[in-house]
Amino acid sequence: LDEISLEGVDLDFSWCSNITTKGMIHIVNFLCSLKSLKHFGLKINHCTEITDEGFNWPLDRSLSSLESINLGFKGCSQLTTEGINFVLREITRLHSLRSLTLELGENSYLDDQTLGKLAKEIGNLRLLNELNLGLGWCSLITNRGLELLTKGISTLLSLKILSFDFRCCYMISDEGMIHLSEIISPLEFLNSLEINLAGCPLISENGISYLVKGLKDGKLLLKTLSLNFSWCQEITNTGVELLMKGLKNLIALESLSIELSRINSITNDVFKALDMDIISMDSLVQLELSIMDCKFITEEAITEFKKKHE
Repeated sequence: LDEISLEGVDLDFSWCSNITTKGMIHIVNFLCSLKSLKHFGLKINHCTEITDEGFNWPLDRSLSSLESINLGFKGCSQLTTEGINFVLREITRLHSLRSLTLELGENSYLDDQTLGKLAKEIGNLRLLNELNLGLGWCSLITNRGLELLTKGISTLLSLKILSFDFRCCYMISDEGMIHLSEIISPLEFLNSLEINLAGCPLISENGISYLVKGLKDGKLLLKTLSLNFSWCQEITNTGVELLMKGLKNLIALESLSIELSRINSITNDVFKALDMDIISMDSLVQLELSIMDCKFITEEAITEFKKKHE
């Protein structure tokens, strides 16, 4: 192994139910033997036999030159806050780290306080350029969790890429959008933003207005924006209109993706707002709009909208 000079490794053992804590330790020891690594990815999603003991990693002593880490721990039923803290303590000692992806969804231990501790640790990585945080289906996360997240990562002012996945965190409401807005608005170097709130039924057009305020009030030069509000039944055509009017302020925006699938309150009138505001977005070169299974959208309206923007 001393002769191996790999700079990047991605390993995916998701759903491998026979991998135990002992196996996990062997995997990490292998990774830590690759002294030249600048990137490593490790996914053990739904590996239910791995306990906290398998997460005591000596990263800062072995892989001090790491620049990028991608970890997937979704659905690891024996993992607790203690195990996550083991990993994060090591990660936050990696002063060369520029990109961090954490997939922690579908874990019952992940509540507001855990999210707050996690955010505080991540906030120590002040030179981080990219943060992707996946917390989908974590049903214990509330608006309080987003408030703690805001406080924890408020130091990450160098972020260029930011992604949050809160899909099916059904206790997040419009108030949570205020906290997300507070995270976004100071990030003047941000180029790419993705927020997934699909299946959060308490979010309405009020929440959209709070989010838009963060986009408008900041000094953002966003080039790419992706927003997912699918299954958010409180959002109406008015909410989409508010969103589009706010996005007109993003003068550098080149790529826009909006998902509004399976929202019964979205009707053909939504295309009026889209028509008026897309025309005024001079920098926009790519638009992705998903309105799958919206019962009151007709084929005729889609065809007409398509013809106008071909």
